[in-house]
Amino acid sequence: MLKKTSSSAIADLIIRICGEENRDLIQLNMNWKKIVGKIIAEKSYVHKYENERVLVAVQNSVWLNELMLKKTFLINEIKEKLHMNVKDMYFFIKAEKI
Repeated sequence: MLKKTSSSAIADLIIRICGEENRDLIQLNMNWKKIVGKIIAEKSYVHKYENERVLVAVQNSVWLNELMLKKTFLINEIKEKLHMNVKDMYFFIKAEKI
């Protein structure tokens, strides 16, 4: 039997608490730093995932522009690393994470 890592055990617990319908959103949030890198992860977060579309909150217009330029790359990273089908990604400015 394979031993589960602590991060996958935590993800499983969160999914059980939040519901299976939120699995993709949880996976995106838990892996956001791996997808975008430390600096961008500090300035943004996945707000919503619905109908194969990702909605990302960004701290300001500078980071919004940076993410827009990397949009295709980010979609491909999500597909490759998380095996999720993402059709599009949208960004909006939100001052801080709640």
